[in-house]
Amino acid sequence: RPPMKVSIDVLKVPGLTGWLPPLPLAVSVPAEATIRDLTRLAQVALRAAGAGGARVSLVMSPSREGVLPPQAGVAEMLGTADAKAVILADIPGASKAAAPPEEHCHSHGHSHSDGDSGTKRADGKLPITVLTGFLGAGKTTLLNH
Repeated sequence: RPPMKVSIDVLKVPGLTGWLPPLPLAVSVPAEATIRDLTRLAQVALRAAGAGGARVSLVMSPSREGVLPPQAGVAEMLGTADAKAVILADIPGASKAAAPPEEHCHSHGHSHSDGDSGTKRADGKLPITVLTGFLGAGKTTLLNH
């Protein structure tokens, strides 16, 4: 069977600044390729587009809910005509824009010290990331990759 053409976009993170390659990326994948293969090919395409060191974590489809399973076939998950995918990727050089300082009242009885972990910012706040999603949406997959 002839190779499939897949149009790949990168998931936009609100507040993300820095360089992103021209999107969408066009990737040619063998007809029998798996989502894991597509992940590797998308990573190669990102690096070829100038995002050296980019790592693709997961693949989603605009027409399906949740993260696509790595062992599933690309044709099965994305279809063969006008295949489109969205990826979550760590691209060096892209960073989260600084959030404006928030007013905070200290009258609610807790400390804002994070000890000696070395992660406290200059403003004394501890940066955290909250990961949410429906059952089966791919939260664990994202953490594992």
